[in-house]
Amino acid sequence: MTDTQSTKPPYETTGQQCAYQGCQEPAWIDSPDGLCLYHSPNNGSTEELARIVWQRVKEKISCEDTGFQAWFFPECQGEQEFNGIEIVGWIDFSGAVFSGYVIFENICFKDEVSFTDAIFKKGAHFNRTVFRTGGWFSRAKFQGSAFFGEVTFHDLAVFSGTSFHEEVCFAGVDFRDGDFEEAVFHAEADFRSIHMGLDGELHFSLPSAIGKSPYPFLMREEGETPYRAAKQAAINRGDYEAAGDYHYAERCAVETGRRKRSEWRPWKKECWTVENNYYFQRIPELIFARCLFGYGEKPARVFFSSLLVIFMWAVFFFLGGGIESSDGSAVVAGGGSIVGQPSAMVDPGPLTPTATQPVTQPAASQPATQTATPPSVTTQQAPEGLRPARVTFADSLYFSAVTFTTLGYGDYRPVANSTWRLFAAAEAFMGAALMAMFIVALTRKYMR
Repeated sequence: MTDTQSTKPPYETTGQQCAYQGCQEPAWIDSPDGLCLYHSPNNGSTEELARIVWQRVKEKISCEDTGFQAWFFPECQGEQEFNGIEIVGWIDFSGAVFSGYVIFENICFKDEVSFTDAIFKKGAHFNRTVFRTGGWFSRAKFQGSAFFGEVTFHDLAVFSGTSFHEEVCFAGVDFRDGDFEEAVFHAEADFRSIHMGLDGELHFSLPSAIGKSPYPFLMREEGETPYRAAKQAAINRGDYEAAGDYHYAERCAVETGRRKRSEWRPWKKECWTVENNYYFQRIPELIFARCLFGYGEKPARVFFSSLLVIFMWAVFFFLGGGIESSDGSAVVAGGGSIVGQPSAMVDPGPLTPTATQPVTQPAASQPATQTATPPSVTTQQAPEGLRPARVTFADSLYFSAVTFTTLGYGDYRPVANSTWRLFAAAEAFMGAALMAMFIVALTRKYMR
């Protein structure tokens, strides 16, 4: 069915066809762009024109003529409501602009409905509406509040690229498959008590430092309930990798919400008093649990942090001369090393008696006993041109690694200085902690 009316339209026309491609309505005389009344953004200039537009909408729906692409729906009190009706046939509101607050409550869309690229300037109500097949809201812009409370989607619910500028409510929604990839939520987002099938899917973009929308939830704490719902849906269908990603995003949202509610201001001195011990409790969570441990979902962070600690400690030990060799070696200026060695062994010949113990002739039945003087062993003095052994950076890196892993072979040691000993002990403590965190994170991620 076309948009052509058999009777004269209730507004002045130019006698030409609407300039919008595919529209067969006559052009409105007051449209400078040659558009019909329904495609013109000026159709709400008077109350009478606005009512004409909405009456035409309801006529088309009753006739199952449901093409409203790029229509402008003016604000009209009492007319912009669809309540308790059943709409049959594919209905297309793609590119439409709703100037006022529009209400689609208690409606049953029996076939697919598209609000792709639609703009809702003052918000929309879809509470308790049933979508029998797909509901498409891709790239729609809700400039006002949007309420989808207790809505039922029997098939796809596509909100990819949608922008919600004010509060949005999806509480109690029954999803079959929900797609919110690249959707952006500027204000509160309520996804409590939603229902998903065992094989249902629910997708949200994850926070990222790069990308078109690095933070899908600009109020980051509002991602708690959506990410929790997406995590549970991923667990139900056995996608544990996605569940881990959503778990990390959920915990980040929870931690951000706690800091905001406590009015955390680390640059203010009063935040660091004993009375405000909340900050001392949350800082370790922020540093270790979130940034380093990744709430058990980022083992690579722990691994590379461990390598960084080993390298940094090696630099400190090398530049500060914090370690020494345990064997007392010396290094020749031109290269090579020499250690204390025994002097050359000389054949002492027959054993000779000592000067302090005379030799006595033993009895015939008893052999003579003599005490021999052992060969003298002398330590070779370092000749001129030798210097004490210098620890290289490779030695420092090796010592840092064995200290971090608590192996401690003993060939190198901290110098006899309490500062460097404490420094080495701190690295061993961090090594034990980071290795434990790495094992836990690896186990959690790959052995669920």
